[in-house]
Amino acid sequence: MTDQIPPALTTALRAAGFRGEIETDRALCSAMSTDNSVYQVMPDLVVAPMDAVDMVTLERVMAEPRFARLPVTARGGGTGTNGQSLSRGVIVDTRRHMTRLLDFDAAAGWADVEPGMVLDDLNERLRPHGVFFAPETSTSTRCTIGGMVSTDASGKGSRVYGKTSDNILGLEIARPEGLLSSLAPAPDWARPMLDAAETTARSGRAAFIAATPRLNRRFTGYDLERA
Repeated sequence: MTDQIPPALTTALRAAGFRGEIETDRALCSAMSTDNSVYQVMPDLVVAPMDAVDMVTLERVMAEPRFARLPVTARGGGTGTNGQSLSRGVIVDTRRHMTRLLDFDAAAGWADVEPGMVLDDLNERLRPHGVFFAPETSTSTRCTIGGMVSTDASGKGSRVYGKTSDNILGLEIARPEGLLSSLAPAPDWARPMLDAAETTARSGRAAFIAATPRLNRRFTGYDLERA
């Protein structure tokens, strides 16, 4: 990334209606360049979206040809031990604003949360109702639900309660075209993308299984065997 790109990207994001912070402060970028791993990768820009609308706005701007080559990496609590949240380009700080419990149904046993909500904060809200989000991580005071989803976090109770993926009912994904929910019919703009993903997953599954060891937790990458 050249020195001219960050101002251009900042201008484009503001013009598109992005409401969160957009920062190039070197101290902040340095803080975002490390996590619980041994790695360090300096980002060029840190953005902190206010909500899902901001996430879609960010995706839309980053899809423009002039910015499409820049990596975009979501970051939660930075507790990963494999450098998953480290990258150059744009770091998306979900921990700053996207920390809300959006909805909760105690009778049905589900909660709708934003990706930056910390595990202990969620369970503190759920405890009076006699329920909790099952995965028990050692970093529960800092790790976020979004980060747990991306790494399929488990913890000491996973043999009883399952991993994060065993406790997810649905996900909402920000795309340049809008929000894509796994709990709702796919909109027309998403069908070609989903069809292509399914074709790729099905055609490559046999080769993937044949070439990888049998593991019950693929915390160093996506669980493509179950895709």
